[in-house]
Amino acid sequence: REILEQKGGMVLAIRIMARNMVVAQGILTSACLWWSSEIVSAVGFEQLHLPVFRLALLGSFLQAGLSMALVVLLYFDARRQAAIVAATYLAGNIVFSALTVNAGQPFYGYGLFCACFVALALCMHFIEGAVDELEYRTFAGQGV
Repeated sequence: REILEQKGGMVLAIRIMARNMVVAQGILTSACLWWSSEIVSAVGFEQLHLPVFRLALLGSFLQAGLSMALVVLLYFDARRQAAIVAATYLAGNIVFSALTVNAGQPFYGYGLFCACFVALALCMHFIEGAVDELEYRTFAGQGV
């Protein structure tokens, strides 16, 4: 019973950390999206690049989530799954970016966004599995 309470506390801490990251990163991303036209002008880009900048902001939001999720996965000592997520992100970035570059300028930026989305979804799946197996992983490695 005490073990399940501790597990619940750990899950709650992860949820609070994730919520705090989403709020902080969400506020920053929203502000940048709100003033994206001004930011693009201030750095000297043409307004033609505005959609790419906005997609890059959304991709960065997902990438921050992916980084946090990978840290959680590594906390559970799921190195193999973390490597799979990182490889998925790399492969997705290569494939999706190549597809969007070949599709033309209206699709620029979707490669990063899609790669982050797929890798984050996979990472969340692995975290869910790690949490479900937490008691087994904790006690299976201990000697009798």
